[in-house]
Amino acid sequence: MGMTLTYHRGDKVVHPAHGAGIVRKVVLRTIAGEPRKYYVIDPLAYDDLEIMVAIDKVRLIGLRGACKRSKMRRTLRRLQRTPKDVPSDYKKRRQVLGEKLKSSDPYQLADVARDLVGLKSEKGGRLGVTDTKFLKQACESLAGELALVEEMSFEDALAQVDKCLVPDEEAADV
Repeated sequence: MGMTLTYHRGDKVVHPAHGAGIVRKVVLRTIAGEPRKYYVIDPLAYDDLEIMVAIDKVRLIGLRGACKRSKMRRTLRRLQRTPKDVPSDYKKRRQVLGEKLKSSDPYQLADVARDLVGLKSEKGGRLGVTDTKFLKQACESLAGELALVEEMSFEDALAQVDKCLVPDEEAADV
């Protein structure tokens, strides 16, 4: 019960499954007869959702503090690099990209988004359902953290992520 708090009210955090959010409060709840302290987090991407994370499960779940501005700038530059080839086998690609998404690491998320945009370009502008879902998840996760770090709206952050993913020659055509 005497656990040290890693985060406090107002701290910017990233949940691997729900993205970036702000710690709203710390509460004590008794669930299944066990009293525990929980962080109550408001995720940026979901207006009607409140996430509760048991303080003693923070490491296990992978909750982390939002990255610094310098890392976010490097992440956005990473989006603009030449895409790397992803496995052509669907199952292998799903496994590799899924692991990167689960990590919630901004660099890993940027790699997923950039490489799937490259794959989409190779395939004449089309991706399968899972690849499309993974691309959306990577972009939204990056945008959520960017919005927190740069104190901008989620929509503006998403537009910035999308802009970084457009190759220079495509941008010139617009």
